[in-house]
Parts: sequence; structure tokens; C-alpha cells
Amino acid sequence: MATVIVKNKFLYIRRLIEDDIKESYYNVMGVLPRKTIEMLTMLTTTEMEEELKNKRVFLIEDVNSNQMVGSASVYFLNSTSTIAKVGYIDDITIHKKYESAELREELINYLTNYCVSRDNCIKCTYKI
Repeated sequence: MATVIVKNKFLYIRRLIEDDIKESYYNVMGVLPRKTIEMLTMLTTTEMEEELKNKRVFLIEDVNSNQMVGSASVYFLNSTSTIAKVGYIDDITIHKKYESAELREELINYLTNYCVSRDNCIKCTYKI
């Protein structure tokens, strides 16, 4: 989890967890892209676990209001490789009230560091 302050807002960047779906369903679904929502609602638990082997979903949460204000996904290219796994950051969604170049930069830096340190990626790329 990363803590950032952007536009005088105290924000957490963290991975999506099961409790987010159980306890804050509508709050979370409001910031996720359509294909992620479909994965979470239409797949069986086994299918979802298989899908999440090659993908990580992250949320941006406003600490003061407990509202989800953004999300992003990381997909893994060459995911079966133990030497040359590459992270691909995609599906960045940020509520317009919180949108800023500074928050996007913090998010991309956090996701890149996460992929390199925790998922053993040799690099991480993203779409502008």
C-alpha cells in the first residue's frame, strides 16, 4: 500500500481485496473498468483465480471519505517465464474530481515498483 497526498487529499493506492467486493461493492464497482466488473461478476471463483494469475487490480481510496476514487490493472506478459516477466499497466480510471498528472505519476510509479519488487518483472510499461 502506498500513501500519497494530492490536491490536499490523503489517498491510498492498494490492491483490490475480497473484502472490497463484499463490504464496498457499489463503491468499488463505480471506479472499475467494464471488463474488470464483468470478470468479478460473471466468472466462477475458479475462473477468477485463474484470470488473476496474470492480472493485478489496484484501487485508489480517499482516506477521509472512504470512497474509491480510481483504479488500475496490471497484466503480465510472458507470465510463465521466471526470467523475463513484463508488467503492462492498463485500465487507469480516476474520478474527474481527483484527476491530476501528479496522481497518475504516483500511481504509475507505485505500480511499476510493485511489479518489479513483488512480481519479479524485469520492466513495466503502460499506455499514455
